[in-house]
Amino acid sequence: LRGSMGIGHCRYPTAGTSSCAEAQPLYTNFPYGLCISHNGNLTNASTLKGNVEGMCRHVNTDSDSELLLNIFSEALAKVRAENGDDLDSDAIFYACSSAFKKCIGGYAVALLINDVGVVVFRDPLGIRPLIFGMREQGSGLADFAISSESVVIDTITCASGDNFEIVRDVAPGEAIFFPKGGRPPITRQCVPSARLCPCLFEYVY
Repeated sequence: LRGSMGIGHCRYPTAGTSSCAEAQPLYTNFPYGLCISHNGNLTNASTLKGNVEGMCRHVNTDSDSELLLNIFSEALAKVRAENGDDLDSDAIFYACSSAFKKCIGGYAVALLINDVGVVVFRDPLGIRPLIFGMREQGSGLADFAISSESVVIDTITCASGDNFEIVRDVAPGEAIFFPKGGRPPITRQCVPSARLCPCLFEYVY
């Protein structure tokens, strides 16, 4: 694989069908190139679909991940219309906060913004797990790996011989932006009332 950043998804859809059209990551070029990988379920998906269609956006699948992608991209488009093309962390966290306000359910999300970086966030109750690790590059830079399960980060270390160290779990209601180029991540707690109520099944199976 070429490039310095990427996201992937390796499980079955949690909503919709198992068609190729719903295979993640999902992509939109509005208002920037955006890809999403989403683990979870949005319990208000039917309401969100009506909201997205009300924005004159066409919904191509039955996947709640596509709805989440549209909610995020619409918020970015609003900031772009107000502030121009410069996309900074405040704009990204605004879009994350918009998603938190509108999306109900358990979810862990990774979004790649083309030529900008990767942003991840976790539902306000921490129902779905999300963790990240890092490998020092030197000169204040690092490589980062984000996953639903810590075993993925351990496997990268075993397979490559490189030492990725687990940093911590993403907190409930927290968003973390990883800028391109290995610069230090920027974090923000977007839901002050968030609290940890994880799904026990996630830690057992």
